[in-house]
Amino acid sequence: MKPRLSRPHRQKLLSGHAGIGIVLSYFLYFSIFFGLFAIFLPFLQTWEKPSRHFALADITAIRYEPMLAEVLADPDIPKDRIFINVPGFKGDPALIIHHMFSKKYLFDPNTGKQIRDEGNASGLAWFLNGMHYGRPLMKPGIMVFGFVSTGVLFLMVGGLFLVWGVTYKSTGKTKRGQYSRLHRKIFTWTFPVFLLILICATVMGVSFDAMGPMTRAATKGEHNAIRPVIGPVLFPEEKAEPAAGKTASMRPISRLVKKGQDAAPHLNIQRIVLYNWGDKTARIQLEGTDRAAPFLTGITNKPYIILNAVDGRVLKKVTTTDRPWPVLLTEGIYCIHLLFGLNIYLRLLIFMVAFACLVAVGCGVMVHLEKQAKKFKHPTLVYHWLEKFSLAFMIGLIPATGLLFTLQWLLPFDLKDRIIWQQGLFFDLWAASLFWSFYRIDTHGTTKQFLGLGGIFFMLAPVLHFLKTGLSPAALFQHHMAHIFWVDAGLMCLGLSLTAIVIKGKNNND
Repeated sequence: MKPRLSRPHRQKLLSGHAGIGIVLSYFLYFSIFFGLFAIFLPFLQTWEKPSRHFALADITAIRYEPMLAEVLADPDIPKDRIFINVPGFKGDPALIIHHMFSKKYLFDPNTGKQIRDEGNASGLAWFLNGMHYGRPLMKPGIMVFGFVSTGVLFLMVGGLFLVWGVTYKSTGKTKRGQYSRLHRKIFTWTFPVFLLILICATVMGVSFDAMGPMTRAATKGEHNAIRPVIGPVLFPEEKAEPAAGKTASMRPISRLVKKGQDAAPHLNIQRIVLYNWGDKTARIQLEGTDRAAPFLTGITNKPYIILNAVDGRVLKKVTTTDRPWPVLLTEGIYCIHLLFGLNIYLRLLIFMVAFACLVAVGCGVMVHLEKQAKKFKHPTLVYHWLEKFSLAFMIGLIPATGLLFTLQWLLPFDLKDRIIWQQGLFFDLWAASLFWSFYRIDTHGTTKQFLGLGGIFFMLAPVLHFLKTGLSPAALFQHHMAHIFWVDAGLMCLGLSLTAIVIKGKNNND
């Protein structure tokens, strides 16, 4: 078949795609790698904290009143607007009661006893999530990753032109040909989903912080940032009704929750807001996500229902489509990337797509490395500096991340500056992989060492989790904590897979 692009255009497009791609590939690989863990953020947050190792309670069977009374006994807690995060909100099994301007009280809803959060002693899940979008470097890091996602968008468009305009051989006999074929095929198959995720990442990483000049122009200099302008639109608040000053008997919260579920069957309740509690004008607001439209609710668009707390009458009901279309669009952008409120099956589907893209990025880098290797008859340091850097940057991340999970249960929770030790050792091992990559001449052997070490760490993490908590896999199922078991199972499977790759590679060499 005759190529659709002329030879000069093909060469320019290929050179530009390769030059820009090799620079952005490292950032993209880094972001996707940690994004794989961020997909399961709610589950990791529960797994990493011993204080959350209890069953997820039914929100209609919880005795809220004793826990609420314990919180309201604090004279510093206002009574006009009290928030209750029900079990399951953002994957947290704890029941959290707080006011906007007060500390949070955490309870085990099964026993009604207050629990103590690990606080600054544990932050594994949020560290992995922050690495996904450059949070350790604060705002500059987030902006850099936002611009990287923008560059990848143009890179993907160029890649589509190459797939359309260049005739490639169906099979590649050389390693470079095999890597090139995988790179093209995977990104072609995953293009629609990956494009949506990239667009969302671009909007989230760049738009808010880059809209300063436009905001100043639109508001005639009154605002320099867009967040205060769009905040009241995205997050409208209910108008407060003044208390009557007359006490009244409140209906049980669990009964009001059940009544709210009956009145709004599609509402997946995640938060309860109490207004003027104990007063004659008391109201209860039940908000959450829409089971029928999970991609349009949960972050900026929260459907809710308001009941009279005295007699249980429905006072107001706001559905998903009651908000204006810009809010629905914003919500869709956020939900597609943040996966807020999505079940485990959709998360697994997105995980498989993201993992395939990770492999495709790695293959793209290997195409460039194989091309550079052809310039030299024998391996030299001129070629190996990029090869070694790629080995440490991409494969060296695996044992360093495995060490993070192992240290989560190896380091005592009462250790001073525990998070600093944990994250510091992660960066130390990652940096050590760079020195080891340059020290070792055999790149293939070094790769197997990194994969094998990563496999050991990932397998060790669930074992240490069991020893530290005393909860065996059978006990996790028995106490209805399957969500924790599946994290252990996932880490063990990952460790076994890495070990199997090393063993298979060794047998092939033999």
